[in-house]
Amino acid sequence: MHAYTLTNLIMTEPDGTPQLSDDPDTNFTEQTAAIHTVEVGRGWQGFLTDEGAADIHQTNGKVTCVDEGTPDGTVRNAGSGLYYVAIFLDSKGENLPEKEVLNKAIDTIVEELKPEVKTGKVNCITSHEGCGAAGLVWNLLSGEFKEQMGWRNPTDLAVWFSKQVAEKLNVKYEHIGLTGRPEHLHIALATLVDFTAEGMSPDKISGTPPKMFVVSGRLNQARCIRQIVLTAKIATGGHGYGKDGGNRITEAEPFRVVVAAKAGTDNNAFLQNLRGGLAEFGKRVKIVECYL
Repeated sequence: MHAYTLTNLIMTEPDGTPQLSDDPDTNFTEQTAAIHTVEVGRGWQGFLTDEGAADIHQTNGKVTCVDEGTPDGTVRNAGSGLYYVAIFLDSKGENLPEKEVLNKAIDTIVEELKPEVKTGKVNCITSHEGCGAAGLVWNLLSGEFKEQMGWRNPTDLAVWFSKQVAEKLNVKYEHIGLTGRPEHLHIALATLVDFTAEGMSPDKISGTPPKMFVVSGRLNQARCIRQIVLTAKIATGGHGYGKDGGNRITEAEPFRVVVAAKAGTDNNAFLQNLRGGLAEFGKRVKIVECYL
């Protein structure tokens, strides 16, 4: 069994729980070390498949955000689908009223999730504190519309959206907190793109695995790529390792996008489109293919 540990780097509280530093340099050192441990060991494929990853598919039946602070969801989607609003608002030729765009996003994610609900894989839609996707959509909507809807902040928007999705799917709704990352800093240096049918939770891998955004690839590949690009922007931006004007993610220490699919999957078209989507980052983003 291979261990992926950072016991020499992670400070703990008196009760043994990890201390969550909001210093980007400290987190960059820790997460870079965690990724190097994976890559000089059995590599990403071994990391996702060896005996230490036996529980990786033990997810919780929930739709959660791609955020590394909302682990264990069976389906991972930015803002639990709320980011679709930003995608639709950005679409050429779209000139719908704001409420219609929101309704389109709700209807779209509902249709994508219906098979997951029908098979019993999904039973709950979540929103969460400090959702970056909600903040992004919030900034795109007019003040007049937000006042009309009675939303005071991005969390109100996220709660409203996820409740609408849950009601249409006739499943539970839950508002959850963040776990495993500081409140005001994204610390993941990698995104796991999950093309499996079961869902994947890298936090369940034994030892101290690197923190990872997770994006479900099986719903819609074009919107999946937009979400992957979003995670790279978060990691390199002011809410991640670009904080305080830093330029920590470089060609020498790139952000990883780990695409995990079942053996025999033909992902060539997706990977070609993904490379195009990530081209703006140059060699600061590295794509890794894994077949499980």
